[in-house]
Amino acid sequence: MAASGTQWTVIRPPMLRNTPHTGTYRRAIDANVPGGRVIPRADVADALLASLKDPSCTGHAVGVAS
Repeated sequence: MAASGTQWTVIRPPMLRNTPHTGTYRRAIDANVPGGRVIPRADVADALLASLKDPSCTGHAVGVAS
């Protein structure tokens, strides 16, 4: 992706849970979230949308976890 010349962001969640949206999650640019083992699917969706608006995420892999 980095060599493609397009703007990109990768979201890397740990184990996905079918639990309600919490709106509370942690993220780490170019790293996994320390101790992050699970995250609700709805929070991953939230992180995806938030990362699209955040220019600091462009061109990076973003680890997300509860």
